[in-house]
Order: sequence, then structure tokens, then C-alpha cells
Amino acid sequence: NHWTHITTAKDNHGYNSGMATLVKIGPKGETLSHKFVVMGGTLANSNTRTADIEMIDLVQPNPQFVLQQPMYQPGTNIHAVMLPAGKVLLRGGAGPGGGSFETANMTRHMMFNPADGTTTTLAKSTFLGALHKTVMLLPDATTIAMAGDRSAMVATGDRVFSPGDQDT
Repeated sequence: NHWTHITTAKDNHGYNSGMATLVKIGPKGETLSHKFVVMGGTLANSNTRTADIEMIDLVQPNPQFVLQQPMYQPGTNIHAVMLPAGKVLLRGGAGPGGGSFETANMTRHMMFNPADGTTTTLAKSTFLGALHKTVMLLPDATTIAMAGDRSAMVATGDRVFSPGDQDT
């Protein structure tokens, strides 16, 4: 019983980055693909936030992290949820910092497509929450983004996204 080091990601994503696991199973139960996606967090050996998204396919003979299209701005405390169609909905928290609300926070939801590595910016959120939030997949394939602070875990304005929602 031991761990084996496979490879190292470019960034030190840490505990405050978003993560998603995508597994494709073949008709005989074999693992066709086992991708792990990590987004945001901090650069190695610093507290500088990153917009990087990195993905690794653990089924490959020599798996390596590969940079994907980045998020629209650097950030930490990213939450991610896998959608039934294979895309990943991202909800941000703290942005790169700066004087405006937009740069201090990740104000927009994003959609990451593991099939082609692209990221699309979606709807703007008015309640952000950093660590104190969640995004979940509901039984009808919608997602709910909720919370935003410690005192109102179901804040006014929680947002349900329907499949195909392109609200910007």
C-alpha cells in the first residue's frame, strides 16, 4: 500500500482550486478515459492566483498535465460540477485582486468543455462567497449555485441553470 508519483502540474492549485473527474466506461466495463481537471488556485511557491486549467488523462501510458484554455481571470475557491453532457460548470470565488468588485471577485460562472479544452464565460453572479458556497447538479439536470456567506447559506438570488443556458 503506497502512493506512486505520476507527474506534477504546472501550478500549485492547492485546496482552494476547483476539481472535476471525468470517467468514460466502455461497453464491457473497461475504463476508456479517466480525466482529472483542476482549475484556478495559486502559482507554485507563491500566493499569486492563476487562471490556468490543467487536465490529465490517467489512462494514458505516460499521463501528463496539459494546459487548457484558461478561465477569464485568475481566481481561487473555484467550485466545479460535472454536467450530464460531459461539460463542467465553474463557479468562482476570489479574483486576482484589485480596486474594483470585478477584479476582487470571480463574478461570472464559466463552462469548461473537456472535449476540446475551451472555456466559455456565462452568467454574472451577484453573490460570490469564496469558500462559503456550492454548486450542485439537481435530478432534472439543472444546477443550483447557492450560498454566498456564512449567515445566509441560501442567499436571495440563488441561480438555477438549465442545460444549454447561455445567459451572459
